[in-house]
Amino acid sequence: MGGRMGRLVDAMIQYGGSGEGGGPQGERAQAFPPAFVSIWATGADPAHDGVFRLLALKPDGHGGWAALDQLVDPFPDSGKEGATARMAREFGIQKADIEGCPHAAEAWASLEAFLGEAPAVALDGTCLSSWARALGGDGERLVLGLEQLALLLLPGRLATRRADLLHVLLPSGHDTHKGPRGNTPEALVVALAELMGRFLGQHPSIVALALGGLTRALHGLRATDSQAAHQLGFALNLLDRPSTWALSTGGLFSVPPSLRDGCLADTPDAEDDLCSLLADLPPAAAVAPQQWRQHEELPPACLDCTPSHPDDQARLDELFEVHLPSLLVAEQGGQPGDYYRRSQHQVAQQVAQTLGQDELLLVHAPTGTGKTLSYLLPAILWARRHKVRVAVATYTRALQEQAMDREVPRALSALARSGDLEETRISVLKGRENYLCFRSLKVAVPDADGDASSWLAWTSLALFGLTDPDGDLDRFPRRPALRGETIPQMRTTASHMVHAVRARSGCCSGARDKDTCCATLAARKATRSHVVITNQALALARPEMFRHVIFDECEHLHSVAHGTWSHRVGFAGMRETLLRLHRPGKGRSNRPLDVLERKLPLDSSARKELQGALQHWDAATHCLHTLEEGATDFDRWRREAERSRPPREHHSLFREYVEGDGGEALLAARLGSTGALNRLEGGLERLLETVTALELKGFGRIHRTVELVRADLVELMGHLSAWLPEKDGLPSLSQRVFHEVTRQEGGALELSAQLLLPDEQLGRMYYPSLACGVFLSATTCLAGGFAPAMAFLGLDRTQEPSGDGEQPGRTVRTFSAPEVFDYSRVLVGLPRDVPAPQDRHAHRNYVGEVIEWLGTRTRGRMLVLFTSLADVRAVGEALAPVFAQRQVPLWYQGMPGIGKEELADLFRERTDSILLGVDTFWYGADFPGETLEYLLIARLPYGVPDSYHHAQCAAIGEKDQRKRIYMPRALAKMRQGFGRLMRRTSDRGCVLILDPRICGPRHRVFLSELPAMANPMVADDEPTGMARVVRGDSRQVLHECLAHMDMLADVERRQLGADFEPTGPASTIPTTQAPPPPPEASTPLALESPQPVDVPVDDLPF
Repeated sequence: MGGRMGRLVDAMIQYGGSGEGGGPQGERAQAFPPAFVSIWATGADPAHDGVFRLLALKPDGHGGWAALDQLVDPFPDSGKEGATARMAREFGIQKADIEGCPHAAEAWASLEAFLGEAPAVALDGTCLSSWARALGGDGERLVLGLEQLALLLLPGRLATRRADLLHVLLPSGHDTHKGPRGNTPEALVVALAELMGRFLGQHPSIVALALGGLTRALHGLRATDSQAAHQLGFALNLLDRPSTWALSTGGLFSVPPSLRDGCLADTPDAEDDLCSLLADLPPAAAVAPQQWRQHEELPPACLDCTPSHPDDQARLDELFEVHLPSLLVAEQGGQPGDYYRRSQHQVAQQVAQTLGQDELLLVHAPTGTGKTLSYLLPAILWARRHKVRVAVATYTRALQEQAMDREVPRALSALARSGDLEETRISVLKGRENYLCFRSLKVAVPDADGDASSWLAWTSLALFGLTDPDGDLDRFPRRPALRGETIPQMRTTASHMVHAVRARSGCCSGARDKDTCCATLAARKATRSHVVITNQALALARPEMFRHVIFDECEHLHSVAHGTWSHRVGFAGMRETLLRLHRPGKGRSNRPLDVLERKLPLDSSARKELQGALQHWDAATHCLHTLEEGATDFDRWRREAERSRPPREHHSLFREYVEGDGGEALLAARLGSTGALNRLEGGLERLLETVTALELKGFGRIHRTVELVRADLVELMGHLSAWLPEKDGLPSLSQRVFHEVTRQEGGALELSAQLLLPDEQLGRMYYPSLACGVFLSATTCLAGGFAPAMAFLGLDRTQEPSGDGEQPGRTVRTFSAPEVFDYSRVLVGLPRDVPAPQDRHAHRNYVGEVIEWLGTRTRGRMLVLFTSLADVRAVGEALAPVFAQRQVPLWYQGMPGIGKEELADLFRERTDSILLGVDTFWYGADFPGETLEYLLIARLPYGVPDSYHHAQCAAIGEKDQRKRIYMPRALAKMRQGFGRLMRRTSDRGCVLILDPRICGPRHRVFLSELPAMANPMVADDEPTGMARVVRGDSRQVLHECLAHMDMLADVERRQLGADFEPTGPASTIPTTQAPPPPPEASTPLALESPQPVDVPVDDLPF
């Protein structure tokens, strides 16, 4: 066999069967077919947990299966042979079941004898290898996990399901448990067949394209990573030889028709040009919206809209009183009365009364209200009746996914139960860069001799684009599918590839490209939708598209408005933009202008345009250098001036400099830079026009790169102009903008123009443009009323304008829903011996010790909320290897290769795991049940009083800034963080606040915002349903946490000890330089509290 398929088969023989290539795995060539292995254990940490059941299947060579099923004594040396609570609860294994069973090492030896030299398929390949090494088995056995195969063959939503993957792949009606006890070899065989069948059941050209990319990757791995090569070869062997493992099932399951021997050889052969295959294939996003095209676009507002129709009000009441409870009974069991939420129903009624009214509604919806359904259902009913578009604006993209994946199907099911079968169109819309640009994917095909990591990344993205119905890159998994030495390179390459194929503004201007542009297709669906689930940044940026808006987690509107209407640009980024075009002095550079310089004929008009573009590039580089020198001169002058000024005056130094002697030169440098960039952008446009006519080979990639740079140049010019505006040849700084030059973390200079008072801009300009607006959060009622949230969001400015030509005031109604949860199920721990947060190193070390000590005993189930990303990374990098040895996954924000949205799914789907995060995870993240039982808050969430803070104080006064902005933001964040623990009525757990200041009177306001007993010594005076508060040293508080969760007996059985002893200042966690001391605190927001809120300098968290 020749061509691509010949190389493929040769590679499979090499890495799935023969011993060439080196290593123990390669010596097992003839050991195929595989075995299927499942492990049941008390936890994932071989150092502390125990295996109590081993199960395996392998083909017996006669059309049937040989099986092993061995119960094991997990703790033979502890003197306590009874099953743990988890064994009984999750696996149904009781004490009597394991009496007299062999020890784990003995049982594992039996498993090894049973497997022989066969490679293995497991639910989690890494976990199987770890247990093998711990129990004296073959840790070098060739093992593939089901998740690895999903990442390799079907990258997308399926591959991110992880813990739920097995159940999702099993056909409906298959007799298995959902949960840990569903992990059986029989289920693995069925799931693998389903996975392989789905892959092979796709369009033959998709299969051919995938195999072509994987073949090239496999040949590259031969020379660089034998372990990964063996795994990939094994996967392809499973795909091409199902008769060795799937056809000999003895009636175990129905084999998908696409699953047959030699199926790879039947795929179309494409020796060199995968582009031709991709050119004939549309992205899945272009196929899915065909049904939407028959519908007209819906307007964002209408002139004759009226409030909720009586029929819709009756339907709404029926939905919440009857159909939602019955739906939940069908899903989870119980009685309808168990699921009726009065607070949810009341919020829905308030939302229904507001839609169609010329008013705004501010709602306090405590955690557990179920606010998503409370606004989705009235929005659907109202939008359909009036044939108008309603937007739901969430804070993060993760919350968009959560609403669409979980709550929208439930809302539609409830409507169907009520007999409402009217078509409802709901879509998700994100910013353009969140979507795959299919045109970019086509020109990003690696060279024929490209490295393995490039082929793996591109093939995965191509498969994703051809199968994901939206082309939403938030769903693209970033974890490498293979394990081996080149994992760091795989992660880096995949990150760069994802960046290269993101849609950009103007990326697809032609009609044909628009029809396959995932960003454009998503926007088309949105304009035809009754309800669009978007994010707050996009809602603010596109006011003409969204006039009826429901803002979920509305407390973020202040910061989102700041980010949306501000400008930031760094010199390092500007230089990198120019270097994407041309890299002088670098041999055979692959930059587009350098490639064209080698290819264009010397006497062509295109060559002349190229020379002009290069001259403009030189001029732009020089002008930016001059501007950077000017900014550096200011920075030098500022450092000198700061010596004689108090920190609260530092914010005004840039304005003083610009309006003084330094302004003329700085403005000249800025004008020179924007002019040079503008000429470069125009020269690039002319260059592309002339080169296009030449039809150069490989010009598509060059054209795409230059187009993206042109768009970035336009954006850079906008940032520079906003940073230093000009009028009549003079600097013209706005009083509503904070213009500044700052030092970035690495020391590079950044230019910024930040909206100074977002609440003012929202209240004066944005809210008046809305037809109606609903604002919901669990933190809109602070200090016993709505005034702080009204001020923070700018709603008070809309309600009572200050005059000066502003529009008339609008009605702002408020509504507070009752609490839902019984917080007596929660223990709040306040250790008093925590190092002061001002001692950054000691405090970070202490937090790390608590995480390691408690996480080891609880096997994770822990979310740790930080206020600093640097702290997250430092603690995460130090503890990840520790917990990896114990097979307890520890994920942290900023972790290489894993995005924020994927982190939430990983934590949610793996019960025994730990997640460290910052802002994203303080708000809105939903982790119900045993996934989250221990919530740690590292520091009180005060903001840092930087120059921007002091500029706000100068604009409105220190007292008003603290009352309107500083304290409402901090208290809302604390309330939101606390709310991550209780997500349903059956939840329970512990909240540890690792900041000793909360025990002092000056900071007690934070505790008063929580549903906790203010004084546990007088509990009789406290309202019912409040959390119990434990104050004491760390040893006492952590002991009480374990007792509250009934964990003391389990910890004792595992011989871990239940008394925490901090080791002191020594730590493996690196330290970083603390920020400079903050200025003195000004008068705080007057809040109802047992003590005045007076935060002195020494108590601030910086």
